[in-house]
Amino acid sequence: MKLNYSQWQEKFAQLTLRERVLITASSCVLLIWLCSLPVEHLYQKWCDQKAAYKELIQQNQLSSQLNDSYRARLETDPNQDYRAQIDSLEAQKKALDEQLEGQLIDMVSATYMPTLLEDILSKTTNVKLTGLQVVAPVPVLSMDDSSSENLYRHGLKLKLTGDYFGFIKFVTAIDELPNKLYWKRVNYSVTQYPKAEIELELETVSINKELIRVANNQ
Repeated sequence: MKLNYSQWQEKFAQLTLRERVLITASSCVLLIWLCSLPVEHLYQKWCDQKAAYKELIQQNQLSSQLNDSYRARLETDPNQDYRAQIDSLEAQKKALDEQLEGQLIDMVSATYMPTLLEDILSKTTNVKLTGLQVVAPVPVLSMDDSSSENLYRHGLKLKLTGDYFGFIKFVTAIDELPNKLYWKRVNYSVTQYPKAEIELELETVSINKELIRVANNQ
């Protein structure tokens, strides 16, 4: 049986005040809940869209950073570090070459060595040259690359005859040279006092690999 509005109103009026308040409050709560359903749905949808938008912004920022990084790498010369290392090594090599050249200035040139000895012997009395042997140049540095510049130790083996004081004068003249000429080995053997036979090995250092050339005066 259906009840019309007036009948509902009459039944509602017959209720106690407490019952009418409860029914009214319940109806209001139900009405509010029904009205909030579409609003809550719209709010949840808005929150989801906001989160998706925020994630999209973050992805765009990350992509932009990656693009900047890739662009910077493309613009950077990949051989820049290697060129810097090569330049540094070449600068060190140049400094060492200059330092070595400064030290070699004080050394007797291998080509000038025989002439210098001949000049010293001509000024030294009681000492005569009886034999001269050229020692093959020996590389000073151990280098794998044969095309690289090296230093070579040049030597001369002298056979002399003379007395002790004449030999001392000869060796002293060598030691007092402004350019360095080193004597490596000496063998002094008295044959008939005061005469002696002397074997003296001299050496110098040069960048020239060629053998010392000795003129044949015979």
